[in-house]
Amino acid sequence: METTQQPRSHIMYLPKRILGVSLSAAAIGVLAACSSPEPAQTVTYHCGAQAIQVTPDGDNMRLSYAGTTHQLRPIQAASGARYVNDDEELQISFWSRGYEAQFEVNGQSFPACRQAGAVIEPFSAQGNEPFWSLRIEDGSMIYHRMGEDERSFSIEEQTLESSKSRVKSENGDLVLELDEQLCQDSMSGMFYPQQAQLTLQDGETLQGCAGDTLSLLQGVEWQVTGLDDSDYTDYDVTLRFTHDEERMQVVGRAACNRYFGGYDVTGERLEVGQLAGTKMACEGDAMRVEYEFLNALSKVHGLQPERNEDGVLQLELHTSEGVLRLQQ
Repeated sequence: METTQQPRSHIMYLPKRILGVSLSAAAIGVLAACSSPEPAQTVTYHCGAQAIQVTPDGDNMRLSYAGTTHQLRPIQAASGARYVNDDEELQISFWSRGYEAQFEVNGQSFPACRQAGAVIEPFSAQGNEPFWSLRIEDGSMIYHRMGEDERSFSIEEQTLESSKSRVKSENGDLVLELDEQLCQDSMSGMFYPQQAQLTLQDGETLQGCAGDTLSLLQGVEWQVTGLDDSDYTDYDVTLRFTHDEERMQVVGRAACNRYFGGYDVTGERLEVGQLAGTKMACEGDAMRVEYEFLNALSKVHGLQPERNEDGVLQLELHTSEGVLRLQQ
């Protein structure tokens, strides 16, 4: 049924828990008392490009990221479930509320975390041939197709299971299905974190991509391993994509000096602006590597992410000087 936009309170928000597992110690205890023990279910969150896995462990929780695993204990929280560790040298905090979470290491916050496959407002999806777009905001699905007027539908149901979401409007006029798989736009070539399928009331299905490209870049310090045949693994070459309320910056180390500059992601390309940095002189081949890397970085025009066999995101930056290889 087509409607005007409704306030958030009209949505049936099932995602006020992690489906299949609660990170609340009290809830775990109740389940254990009522049924035979089941294997603890690991839940994956994406905090930008950084994936983390959380697993209930009695009253506590195991959190794994960047090849390390940490034991966390629950602490009081105004809402949701919050856990911390007891390591003074590496202080970790994880705070989950519904499908969203906050993750901090030594006081440094990662980008907002979302459970793999989840829909977090504001949200957008789009596809080609025919051209269509969908926004989810304020409890409504707002659908547009080229040559037609924009229409708004109230959300009736949202479910998430095994990194796949299903969002249904009232009366089933629209059904959006999402899968946490990398997706490349068939026209622009830009990559997105989720694959989308939209089913209309008449049964027509539309394919497309969903989510925010920035989430494939931010949240990690990338190790730059080389440019085409040039190997940088013996040098300290790093790249971090940052984003705050005022600006978007690339920062890092370039074999010898530290550097910084602006960047932008549009629906068609990734661009890096003018770079600046410190001006130390270094011995050996480091200066050559630095010049080569910074020259290529300033001429980036595209990106290509992929996940390795462990599900860890890796990245290639396409430049007019060749392909920069990045890994976590």
